Amino acid sequence: MRPQRHVVGIQRMNKHDRDNLAFLMVISPEGLAAWYESVSADDHAYAMELLYAAQIEFGINTEVEDLSDAKSELSRFTLKGIK
Repeated sequence: MRPQRHVVGIQRMNKHDRDNLAFLMVISPEGLAAWYESVSADDHAYAMELLYAAQIEFGINTEVEDLSDAKSELSRFTLKGIK
């Protein structure tokens, strides 16, 4: 991922943004950790903006209204007698 100055709050991703997003999506966890340690706080913020812009552009809804499935799954890991 090539560092680039960015405007806070990406309105629409361009090719450069999409290429950087693709980098973030396919890099290994180890590679991501190495990248994270080697870049600036501005690059961290830009990466978060890319992920947020992709979430909006692709219509990914992260707000969950029905938690019943999650509660059901988590109940398997609850210690007996503790709620």
